Amino acid sequence: MKKKFTLIAALVLICNLIFAQSSDADKIQILSKPKLIAKLPKLAISQITIKYKLVSTAKTIGKDKRTGVVAGAKLSAYLETTDGALTNDDFQEITDDFYTYFQNRLKSNNIQTVDWSTITATDFYQNQEDREDKKSNRNENVWVAVTANNGKELYRGGLAFTFGKAKRAAKFCEDLGATAGFFNLTVDFADLLLDLEVNQSKSETMFTSTTTRSKKYTWAVNPIINIDSPLNGLNQYDYTMLTNEKLLAEMSIVSQPIQGSIKYADSAVEDSSKLKNSLFAFRKEMQPVVVLTTKAKYKAAAKEALQKYADAFVAKAQQLKKN
Repeated sequence: MKKKFTLIAALVLICNLIFAQSSDADKIQILSKPKLIAKLPKLAISQITIKYKLVSTAKTIGKDKRTGVVAGAKLSAYLETTDGALTNDDFQEITDDFYTYFQNRLKSNNIQTVDWSTITATDFYQNQEDREDKKSNRNENVWVAVTANNGKELYRGGLAFTFGKAKRAAKFCEDLGATAGFFNLTVDFADLLLDLEVNQSKSETMFTSTTTRSKKYTWAVNPIINIDSPLNGLNQYDYTMLTNEKLLAEMSIVSQPIQGSIKYADSAVEDSSKLKNSLFAFRKEMQPVVVLTTKAKYKAAAKEALQKYADAFVAKAQQLKKN
């Protein structure tokens, strides 16, 4: 059963204000003292891998401070296009558009780039095995992973290159005469806001003891495209990495989502048919929300949000260069 979903405007406004407090450049967090991005005369965009979410899930735990009693909640949102399902070709189009925009944005800000044909001609690229799986499901999130220019995944997040591969990557950078960049990003289609307040009280008389427990759930879905860093497990990111011929590696994440500005959704509806709650589930499941749009609207919004990431990266490089 579907019914029209009304956003909790106050929560959405709070969320937008939180994300707006920092510039997009400040949302790119370097996980060490910046050395490469701060001195970047030439960058070879060697990989852009983007995970496009189709199902987005948020989970939270509430705890009563006095008694320690805990409870959980879960909220899921689903992306659906009303004019046919998004295909791998659609996601490839968005990703390749981002690659081209990023290349041009770097050049216009005096950062030289390397042609894709030059990157793919190297031994380092040629000797890397490709990964076949495109669609993945983890922690009840579902996404499609796409790499720019149908390229290979040279770096799959987590730790930097190690041992022999690190030396080959250094030779790769030396051959290109540039710092190599490997970008891992997530395109999410909505902000999910979920809060749970748990209270427990106890009253006693001579003959009875009564325990009262209350749970207050506050939740909202804001259909806005945002760019984030993908999680590969509990608090473990698929990092973006820069590396050079001296075996120096610099990891970064998007510490707060970089939001697009295009309102792409036609509507958002609750859909109880997507409930997966079970009798023994720890987390209470909120009514799932389906975000409805068209393929053209989604693609336009995703492209614009990714362009904002490219702008933020360039701004971050300029910001650090001045310091």
